[in-house]
Amino acid sequence: MNILNIFVLVVSYLLGSIPFGYLIGKMKGIDVRQYGSGNIGTSNVARTVGKKAAMLTLLGDGLKGLIPVLLARALLGGNVWAAAAGLAAVIGHNWPVFLKFKGGKGVTTTYGAFLGIAWLPALVTILIWILVSRTTRKASIAALISAPCAPILAYLATLLIPGAQLPVILFAVITFILIYIRHVDNIKRLIAGTELRLDQKIPTDKEEE
Repeated sequence: MNILNIFVLVVSYLLGSIPFGYLIGKMKGIDVRQYGSGNIGTSNVARTVGKKAAMLTLLGDGLKGLIPVLLARALLGGNVWAAAAGLAAVIGHNWPVFLKFKGGKGVTTTYGAFLGIAWLPALVTILIWILVSRTTRKASIAALISAPCAPILAYLATLLIPGAQLPVILFAVITFILIYIRHVDNIKRLIAGTELRLDQKIPTDKEEE
């Protein structure tokens, strides 16, 4: 590993650490960590700040997964470093240096990175997330169902697209595990029947003012 490799990984982590949901909420005078699920991701931003803010968060969190992968491909080449950069971005989102290592669930950033690493299985995984979320109205269920599909789809893609695909599968497996780890509290709320819906509005102090 040389200086360029280290540079790409550090930049990928720092890009992943940019807390778009938190920043967009603060622009509206709301700390999204204090409401709803306490998460800085798209779903909680939608509940606390609104749909437009949620769409900006979705775009930012997705791009901060995709851009590091594209950067790694341009500077280092190959799936190995693309997957490593994508994983670094996901780790940055989950444990961001800018928020004292307390970040989000990593779903959007994971799928953004996955698009850059292997667009076809990533696209199908995202479509599964969309279908499940629209059916259940719960982002956590969509994440918990779509995440394990990613490594399966990545493996099936190796049958269609020959080449060094092991890094793609490893990325999908590792991030699938991370998504489940980050959703432990959601799983507990789902079991208890207290998990919030995507369309459930959360009142904030800002609104009360």
